[in-house]
Amino acid sequence: MRRTTGAVCAAALAAAAAVWLLRRRRRVRHTAAQPHHVVVRRVRHCVPYEATSTHVVKDRHAGVPASAMLQANLGADAAFWSGEIAAGRVTLPRGRAAGDALLPGDTLQVTRHIHEQAVIATEAPRVLYEDDGLLVVDKPAGVPTQDDSPGVGWNTCVGLAQAAYDARASAGAGAGAAPTVQLVACHRLDKPVGGVLILAKNVRKKHNLAARRVARQMQSKKGGVSKVYVARVAGAFPPGLTRCDAPLAWSYAEMRALVDEGGGKPASTRFTLIRRGRSTSLVQCEPITGRSHQIRAHLAALGHPIANDRTYLGDLPAAVGPDEPSADELRVFADDGAGSLARALARARVGWCPTCTRRAAALAAWSRRAHATDAMHTNAAEASAAEGGACVATGIWLHSLRYALPGLQLSFESPPPRFASEDFDDL
Repeated sequence: MRRTTGAVCAAALAAAAAVWLLRRRRRVRHTAAQPHHVVVRRVRHCVPYEATSTHVVKDRHAGVPASAMLQANLGADAAFWSGEIAAGRVTLPRGRAAGDALLPGDTLQVTRHIHEQAVIATEAPRVLYEDDGLLVVDKPAGVPTQDDSPGVGWNTCVGLAQAAYDARASAGAGAGAAPTVQLVACHRLDKPVGGVLILAKNVRKKHNLAARRVARQMQSKKGGVSKVYVARVAGAFPPGLTRCDAPLAWSYAEMRALVDEGGGKPASTRFTLIRRGRSTSLVQCEPITGRSHQIRAHLAALGHPIANDRTYLGDLPAAVGPDEPSADELRVFADDGAGSLARALARARVGWCPTCTRRAAALAAWSRRAHATDAMHTNAAEASAAEGGACVATGIWLHSLRYALPGLQLSFESPPPRFASEDFDDL
């Protein structure tokens, strides 16, 4: 019996290790100093940087040359990757030539110039709680929790929190001391949503027991985990308690959740009116299940979508709060008078990176448009095609206010968001 139990435990540990390795198959080795940000108007840009990632060949990609595998995994065409292989920025497995078929388990090292997405400029994530295993922060709305690129993710909440943590650790340990902690998100909040986000301190060469306990609590149906959000919604929300049990299905075509009575997954949310404003209402939201976009979709199904959530408003106009940034302030390639963005991109530009070339063209096109005496005579299509006219996304009026894990005797709460103030009642 002991041997059987031991074998089961060993198999479980091996499976867990395999999953972890798959998730980390594109582990990044930095080839340059930590990149810095440049803030132009109300947009935070991450200065591009080089990084090398490792890619393991899976069964479905076996039998094809490296250029085809990289095209399937990373985009661009096979001709581009053939050029990268020839230039030495892709290291093939030992004994393989460029045209050889890959085998399962082969590894490729790929060096790329990383251009992270620009985000709305916010303050660094505020620390709400910290112990030896956890760091809980107040995630800024409009900033992704993390990203799936092979880059560092400095323009994400995890990246911003990591930078602040590393700076604090270095200051406390003295000059030249290397940070020993990597922050890892225990869960996610949608990019436009702010509020309580639990991060684990992944100490090198040690397991984070706190993170494992948090994960078990979140996954357990008996864990009693409770979440409280606050939202500002369109219209006069009904008083008292309102419950929505509409089943939800995810639409990849529309990239949002839809009510689907026939094939949707069970979903339940409780809503309680806090107060009504002129044309909006402040509502407390308690998700019982955890479907993607559940609160947003259920509020829309009740006829009260989040008042500035363009994804679910349908034909209703999006509300704009007092002192919120305008579209002109959020242009991705709108530079300031000192040319701060142009200088930052030029300083980091490398000749072999096609994104550098494309973005330089976008910035130049937008600059020509901005300096034209008559905007009607400029080539707006050129700027749009080159991404010059794009805007970064702002946050929506949905905030994770409180997160409780009673099994661990932990509860975290963030300050109320600005949209919960009475100033917004006059909208």
